Amino acid sequence: MKPCRRWYASALFFLLAACLTTQVSAQPAAEKPLVTTASVDPPGAPTLPKVLDLETAKGLALADNPGLRAIEARVNQAQARVRQARAAYFPTIAASASASKTWLAENDVRAMRKAAYQGGVRQVGSLGAGATTPAATTLWWTAARVGGFYARSQVDDTSEQYGASFAASWTLFDGFARRFTYAAAKHGAQEGEAAYDEARRILLDAVATAFYSVQLARENIVIADADQAFNLRQLKEAEARRRVGTGSLSDVLNFEVRVNAAKTALITATREHETALIGLAALLGLPDAAMPEDLDVEPLPSETPVDLDLPETEPLIETALAQRPDVRQLKKGIQRAHATAGAARGAYFPSVGLFASRDALLDDTEFGDEDFSTTVGATVSYTLFAGGRNRALVSEAKQAEKEAQRLLDDLEISVASEVRRALEELKAAQGAFVIQRENAALVQRNRDLVEKGYAVGQESLVRLNEAQRDLTQAQGNLALARVSLRQAWHNLETATGATLAPFSETD
Repeated sequence: MKPCRRWYASALFFLLAACLTTQVSAQPAAEKPLVTTASVDPPGAPTLPKVLDLETAKGLALADNPGLRAIEARVNQAQARVRQARAAYFPTIAASASASKTWLAENDVRAMRKAAYQGGVRQVGSLGAGATTPAATTLWWTAARVGGFYARSQVDDTSEQYGASFAASWTLFDGFARRFTYAAAKHGAQEGEAAYDEARRILLDAVATAFYSVQLARENIVIADADQAFNLRQLKEAEARRRVGTGSLSDVLNFEVRVNAAKTALITATREHETALIGLAALLGLPDAAMPEDLDVEPLPSETPVDLDLPETEPLIETALAQRPDVRQLKKGIQRAHATAGAARGAYFPSVGLFASRDALLDDTEFGDEDFSTTVGATVSYTLFAGGRNRALVSEAKQAEKEAQRLLDDLEISVASEVRRALEELKAAQGAFVIQRENAALVQRNRDLVEKGYAVGQESLVRLNEAQRDLTQAQGNLALARVSLRQAWHNLETATGATLAPFSETD
């Protein structure tokens, strides 16, 4: 290769390297995956504590719920698309090699062999043009025919070619299309991350609901068990009075019926407890949706004065709009749509690029430096007319951005409405709890008085039955009110997005 060609090729490659260094230094470093998982399949059943509290249950659900793990993979796909878009800032370098063998057409081979024969005859025969005797002429003619046959035998019926190529190309300017494409991919990944957080928010709400259902069912078990114990005690006393002649058979039968009713209530509460445990185990991602038999759920904590405070509305709405992941998702969607519109407008600008290549095409595989040709150049392309396609693409992107903005406006109204409803539900739950707590204490006191009066013959059996039934109902109502109060607080935290704060992930 000539020295001037080497100089041009070296200059172009140095120019590409310098431009690449400038562009890459201006770009952000490659992002890490937003969500990482240790393996595709869960390692097995997680280690559960002997007493499971709500926060631990939430953590287990976030770690092992299969549906959430699927969304994690989807977020990582979006992050991979960001790296794909970022690759447009780098040059493309390619190397290729080729080898081919061609079996020539018989007519072509026949013609080439005929031409080779004739050429060989002429070449050798020309050497004996000065022969002066017939014998010499015959000798040279024979030699010419032998030369022709030799030349004919050297013609092959196949053709082989070997090629090698090294090429580099780099886009200098494309109307900022790759810049906006990269931004759109990045906002899309952040949109996916917000969708992942939204799925976590919903999952945490479902875990809390299932957990409170387990606690309520256990409270009902305690109430039914206490009702059964009370009626068993009364049954024994009625049987003792009947044996000494101071009691009646109807009293004994009454308490036997009451015991059976308590047993039925206990069976129902136990079934509801087991069903709630199955639902909770499924949300935790436990194998076969089965809870360990020795696991116990934390009992309902005692209420504090803070539980009866009612927060202000406007600060909660502001907090919800600032930290709700579904709001953040739509905001990122607007940014992605805006970047997509910018990428579409890139078609209105020319595209400028550089390219360089070294190529060789030989009949053998012994490539040398002198066998390669070098090509360097620049390209400028501009679409003069595309039938209105580019304008339609820009219009579509702008309308998508408007749609995202309208959806965000609608969601902000829905979030405010959800927060206000959650506050009203909390207010009602607080009022109901105060009333049921007072009522349960009054009914307990009344039942104890009736029980004492029945024991000394001052109260009737019917009155005792009513008092016990009222107590069981009041205790059930109080348990429901306590769980409803906890659920109302959690619903408010879910509406504001506060449930995600203890489980925020940092990369």
